[in-house]
Order: sequence, then structure tokens, then C-alpha cells
Amino acid sequence: MRLQLTLADSWEFAPDLSAPAVVGPDEPTVPKTGWRPILVPGHWQAQFPDLARATGPGWYRLSLELTSTWLDAEALVLQFGAVSHFCQGWLNGHYLGDHDGGHLPFSWALAGAARLGENELLVRVVSPSGDRARFPDFPFEEILHGKQSWYGPTGGIWQEVRLEARSARGIESLDIRPDADAGEIEVRVGIADPASPVALRIDVFGPDDVEVASELVPPAQPVRVSLGDHQVHRWSPNSPTLYRLRATVLVDGNAVDAAEKRFGFRTFAAENGSFVLNGSPIVMRGVLDQDYYESPGVAESKKSILDRFSALKAMGFNTVRCHIKLPDPQYLDAADEVGLLLWCELPSTSRLTDRARSRVEHTLAEMVERDRHHPSIVVWGIANESWGYDLVGNAEHRAWLHSLYQQMKLAVTDRLVVDNSPCLPNFHIETDIEDFHFYAVLPEMRDRWDRFLADFVDRSDFTFSPHGDAHRTGSEPLVVSEFGAWGLPDLSHLEHDEPWWFESGQEWADGAAYVHGAKDRYSLWHLDKVFDSWEGLC
Repeated sequence: MRLQLTLADSWEFAPDLSAPAVVGPDEPTVPKTGWRPILVPGHWQAQFPDLARATGPGWYRLSLELTSTWLDAEALVLQFGAVSHFCQGWLNGHYLGDHDGGHLPFSWALAGAARLGENELLVRVVSPSGDRARFPDFPFEEILHGKQSWYGPTGGIWQEVRLEARSARGIESLDIRPDADAGEIEVRVGIADPASPVALRIDVFGPDDVEVASELVPPAQPVRVSLGDHQVHRWSPNSPTLYRLRATVLVDGNAVDAAEKRFGFRTFAAENGSFVLNGSPIVMRGVLDQDYYESPGVAESKKSILDRFSALKAMGFNTVRCHIKLPDPQYLDAADEVGLLLWCELPSTSRLTDRARSRVEHTLAEMVERDRHHPSIVVWGIANESWGYDLVGNAEHRAWLHSLYQQMKLAVTDRLVVDNSPCLPNFHIETDIEDFHFYAVLPEMRDRWDRFLADFVDRSDFTFSPHGDAHRTGSEPLVVSEFGAWGLPDLSHLEHDEPWWFESGQEWADGAAYVHGAKDRYSLWHLDKVFDSWEGLC
């Protein structure tokens, strides 16, 4: 059976910022000095104040002690959760491969490179800037990123790394598609050597971890597993009931590998302008989450995420829009357990080149493959405010985004899909949710907010494309998915140089969001009569 060793530990790190973006596979020139301890997982900019704004390559180094148990395995694999952005790897001088993309898992085979005793693992990670001459293959504007251009660069091994010893006929992928109404689960299992004679056993365990189904199935895919007489308990924010499915590979009746995932039975749809969860209307009351310093900054503990989510629910929220980023899987696990609805969306590019399109398409497909089993995810978004697209002026961009929406609708039938979460002057082409962003700072701009809301509820034309290519039913649920804000930072906690967008607050919303005016507004609106102190309000 599969052996796993998590490599979450103190590695060594050396910046090599002026070196070329990509190096050859043979005998890489490794820095001789400048090595320092680093925690993995975690972005290196978040761990070293002198590198907080630095871009370019950096080296990771780890000594691995391997016994014969590992070396006797049919397949020895190094599995990464996510590395941002481009990386190359070597074990004992043998080139393992490279990977482009900072958000999703990948693996390198170690066959022929590993040896008994001490092994040296090197991973070279590149955090690119917008300098196209330095990073011609992956300039910042062509990679998928969140708000790193606002808050500072992020690079490094930021999700779990583990060593795995597997069978050559082991499981490479496990796809679970529960059908709550039928009490069945459609299962797809990817085998490393699909031509070998194997059988599969599927075991399903209920909320109390008691087995509710067990079937021997052929390796042909997909298969449907029925829960028979078991009464399905549906997942919801009020009752976040989870099941567990384990797939086992059998060779001559003996188990050679197994993999499992948790999942939930639930339905979610949009009907006549309302959200419907498990057949009953539900109002989504949510917050926008674009957290940066914890996840994905330094790795955040599962307990910390659970505490935050529990606090959100205690405040009366049931939804989180995970803004232009793909979170660590433990974030999604926590939402499943606590019972939060998640609106997840793809990170943005800044420029829609052929390479950027390829990254978008690849990441969308792998996002669905990695995260489909999470019942908490009820909405998937593709674009945000037309970032990386020119929806206003480019018909080809609009057509391509529409094709992505249609592909997502075919791939996911138990979730809603948003093409572009818009603000003026951009819009929707086709979407399951008619959402819009409007920032009318309260209390200064209350009149503007009231006028916008009246127009929005009346389904005015500004939310959809005016170019004759919109597909609007008129029954999409209406959501103001971004609104605010009142520019309220506690500047005493600012750790680095002031970001460029602080000063933009003077021109935006009549200065009502200017961060350096926050204390003035605190007095102007008599908040000093409500709170004991400025620090108390913060």
C-alpha cells in the first residue's frame, strides 16, 4: 500500500534574483552562499523582510534520508500541492522536471535519481515580475495571479510537499459526483497503468463513519455506486453532513493502493430569481475574502481557518466569495466541515495572450478535477471585472469568455457558473447569477447607493453586454457581490512601504476611502461617541 511522508519542515533557501529565469537541466549553478532556513509551505516573500518585494529565482534545498523501504517501491513520487510560479527540480543532480502554474498540484517521478541514505533535493522557484525581457515565457501579466500587483509578489512552495511510494498500478485520480436525489455516486478512478489486470473496490462510509455501501467494480469508467436503502443525509450550512469514499485497487484479490475523499450530498440551483439549496430557497449572505498574509502568504493552520469560519457563521454569514484565487485544499475542507457556501473563482491574468489563454483553460480544468468533491463550493466564477479581458471593446474576447462559460456548464451540473463578475463599464455575456459590483461609500454616498439599487433591482440594461451577444433569461438571481468601502486601516500595523493604491483614495469616491483620512472621518461621523477609541474601532 501507499507510503507517504510529509516534507513540511525547515528547508534551506537562497535567493538568486539576478539569475536567468530558466536554467538548463544539467549541473545547475547553485548559490554557494546566502542560504537561510525557510518554512515549507509558505511564500518566501512573506518570511523574509529583506525579500518582501523581491522577484526572480530562489533555490530550496532539503536533505532526504531514504531507507530501502522507499527505494523498493514500484513508483517513488514527489507530490507538490502548489508552487508559485515556475519551478524546476533536481535530486542528487538528476533533473526531475519543471512546472508552470502557481495554484494546482503536480508530481515528479524520482525513479533512477533516489539512492539509499542521504539525498539532496533542489527546487528552483521563479516569482516573475512584469519584465518581459527577464521572464519572456511567463511575464507577470500573462500568469494567473490574484492581487499580488496590489499587495506585493508571492513566490515559493506555498502548499504541502510529500514523498509517496506507490504501486505501479496505483491511483492517479479519484473523481466523485454524488447524486443526492438518486442516492448514488458516480465514481471515476484513474489508474497509473490502465492496461494492467486490476479490480476496484468502492467503499462508502456515512456521517457516523459506518459503511453504507461496498461494491467490487470493473476498472472501466465511470461506475455508479448505489447506497441502496441508506437514507441520504444532505449537506447544508445548518447540517454540514459529510460522507467518505475509498477506492481500493486489487490485484489477484490483494490491495495494492487506495485513495479516499470526503464529499457531501446536496443540490444547488437557481430558480425564478432565487437560490435553491436541497429544494428550499436560501438567501446568500456573504463576505468577500481576499486574505493575503495568511493564506496564501504563510501557511495557515487548519484550526485557524476553522476558527475564522466559525466566527463568520456566528456573525450571521453563510457564504464566502473566495476572491480571484484558488485556496489551499484545507480551506475547502474547513468550509465543508463548518458549513459555509463558497463562491470560488479563477485568478486573473492582466493580458489575454495565447499563453495566458492556455493557462486559463488548463487551470479551469484542473480546478474542477481537484475541487469537484467539495459540497461547500456552490458557485464557480471565471473572470472578475474583465481583468485580463477587453469585454467592452473586443468581440473575440467576449466570444471566448462565453465559450468558457459553456464548457464549465457542461463540466459541472451541480453548481452555478458566473462568466464575469462585473462593474461598470464591463458586464455579463451569459451567467447563472446576475451579479454586479458597486462602491458607494456609506454614509457619504447613500443617495448614489439608493439610485443604483433601484436600477439594479429593476434589471437595468447595464449588467449585460449591449453588443447583441448577451444571453439573458431575466430570471437570474440578483446579487451585489462587491460593495463598500470606508477605507479603515490601522496604519500602525503597516509592515512594509505604503502600497501605490493608498494615494488613489483621494480621487476615488470623493475622497471617502482615502486611508489617511480615516481618523478625520472617525470624528466627522461622530464615531468617537460610539467607540471608546480609534484603536477600539479598528
